[in-house]
Amino acid sequence: MQKIRKVVYVMFVFVFLFILSGCSSQPKTTQNMLDTKGLVTTRDFKDVKGFGVIDYTKFPNPSQAILAAHEAALVDAYAKATEFVYGLIVEGGSSVENFALKDKTVETRLRGVIRGAEEISTEGSKDTDGDGIYAVVLRIYRKAIEETLGMKLQAWTY
Repeated sequence: MQKIRKVVYVMFVFVFLFILSGCSSQPKTTQNMLDTKGLVTTRDFKDVKGFGVIDYTKFPNPSQAILAAHEAALVDAYAKATEFVYGLIVEGGSSVENFALKDKTVETRLRGVIRGAEEISTEGSKDTDGDGIYAVVLRIYRKAIEETLGMKLQAWTY
């Protein structure tokens, strides 16, 4: 009776492991990489995620394409960090002629300094059509921002 119990137990373990192996994580796609859920914001730091396109047409060498996408994602993350700390200036205008919209412009500008940011994760994806996206998560620290500004921050959204 105990021998049968052991055999059933071993078979159960193998079936369980077989089922779990089928549940392995799916490869990263562009769609699920754009998700910004899971970024952490606390009293002491904030995570921001930047994106860059992996362009194999402009950079035929895959290493160059990935490095360029990493740099673009890093710049995007720093821009988002700057927007969080300093805000964003948005200017716009439109012109109307004969009661019809002739021209419309919207311009955004950022200006600020981010010091002490830490690159905490990077990831890349490649879709079936060969395109890809690269993401970088930066962590900015409240203390470093306060030292750069020379003042204590009153509000830090978390």
